[in-house]
Amino acid sequence: MKSIRNILGSLGLTDGEAELRDTYTTVSGTLARSAAGGFFVAHAEPGETCKEGDRIATITDHYGTTLEEVSAPQDGIVLWVRRIRTVRPGDEVVIFGEVLGEIRP
Repeated sequence: MKSIRNILGSLGLTDGEAELRDTYTTVSGTLARSAAGGFFVAHAEPGETCKEGDRIATITDHYGTTLEEVSAPQDGIVLWVRRIRTVRPGDEVVIFGEVLGEIRP
């Protein structure tokens, strides 16, 4: 909600000044697609930091057998995870960000 208030305030649509953070993290996103169809199960949430190789999600069949594991390609942060449970081969399942650094406003 704070982000929405900041945008509305900076556009003059609401009272108040935009509140800036001291630093902002810059990332480079990598999109992971499913190789198998089945059911998507997230093991990480947006904003979580992960190490290379950490399990972010799995794709299972309707019996719960793991068909595919989605792992962090490098150290970084989870930016987005799929919310729709069913997946087909080629569907987007995770966006993972490599932390490039920080900037100051």
